[in-house]
Amino acid sequence: MAQIVEHAQMIDKGVKPLSILAIKNKEVDSINEFFSTNDCPIHFKIEYLDNSWSTLYIFKNVLMYRLIPHLPPRPLTPSDHTLLRLLCGYSIDPILEFITKGDKFEFINGA
Repeated sequence: MAQIVEHAQMIDKGVKPLSILAIKNKEVDSINEFFSTNDCPIHFKIEYLDNSWSTLYIFKNVLMYRLIPHLPPRPLTPSDHTLLRLLCGYSIDPILEFITKGDKFEFINGA
C-alpha cells in the first residue's frame, strides 16, 4: 500500500500525469477505501486482468478515463513506448535514448 500512496502523492503534486501499477486483487478493497477517504483530487481506475491480478491507474486529469482504454497493453512500437513514457512522467531525452537505443547519427538542419 505504501507504493500506491507514494504514486498518489506524485500524481497530486503534478510530478507525473499517470501511474500504472500491478496490484493483487485482494488489495482492491483497501485501495478503494484509501481513495474514498483521501482528500486529494485524484482519480483511479482498476482493470481486472485475471483471478489474481489487476492494473491500477492513478491520475488527476479526469480525461484520462477516455485515454486509458486505448493505451497499448504491450508496447511494441517506438510510438507505443513514447506515449506510455510521456504519460508516466519521463522526460523526452530518456525516451528518445530508449527508442534509438543509443544509435549515433549525423543530423543536418533542414534535411
